[in-house]
Amino acid sequence: MPEKAHFWKLLRPTRTGGDIKLWTVDLDTDAWTRLLTGGLAEGVIQLTGDPV
Repeated sequence: MPEKAHFWKLLRPTRTGGDIKLWTVDLDTDAWTRLLTGGLAEGVIQLTGDPV
């Protein structure tokens, strides 16, 4: 799933000028909703555990 989020430009590596790996997260709620619902529909994402 991180690959799809990166492909959709929801996650981007950020330059730090050092040895720190930092990612920028785009807060586009519609795009994240499409990514998550698509992942659930395709079985890529599975929710487990007790419901809250």
